Amino acid sequence: MEIKIPTDGKIKEGAAKIDEAMISGEAEAVKKKDGDEVIGGTIILDGSIKNGGIKSWSTKQYYRKLLNWLKLLKAKSQPSKN
Repeated sequence: MEIKIPTDGKIKEGAAKIDEAMISGEAEAVKKKDGDEVIGGTIILDGSIKNGGIKSWSTKQYYRKLLNWLKLLKAKSQPSKN
C-alpha cells in the first residue's frame, strides 16, 4: 500500500523506502530513517514513519533547495563525456 506524505518535515520515528521521483527524477526509492527530512507529496513504498510535521522554510531557503534539485536533475540528464 502506497501512502503519500502530507507535509514536509523530519522523521521522528520509524524508517521507510520513499519514492522521491517527482522531486529528483530518480527511479530508486530512497531509504529514510529517524532525523531524515521528508518532502510532502512523496510516497512511502515500504515501512512506516511518524513525520515531525511541517518544516517551515523561508522563500529564500525554498528556492535555494529547488535550484539545487534542478542542478542535480540537469547533471543526471547530461550524457557522460567518456
